[in-house]
Amino acid sequence: MNEEIIITPDDFVETPQSPLSDEIVERMAKVFNVDDRIRFNFENKFKGTGTILGLALVHQQIRSYIVLLDEPLEGQKAILIGNTLMSKLDES
Repeated sequence: MNEEIIITPDDFVETPQSPLSDEIVERMAKVFNVDDRIRFNFENKFKGTGTILGLALVHQQIRSYIVLLDEPLEGQKAILIGNTLMSKLDES
């Protein structure tokens, strides 16, 4: 049986979100370019280094990039990773 779903204007009201910290806003604004060397770290469980191959998608302020890994992770040579987890490697 199909259920009738009724959508009202209240369903489109945005609920206020808590303000984001300056650190989170700064990480979300980071933009990387092809061939940038980066490091990434997610709670020390998922970390490594690699090279940006290209931009895969943009969702709100978060950009996801295709990264060619220096060392494969779980058999993967390249991964899709968000800019909030990445930082540029020092070139010194």
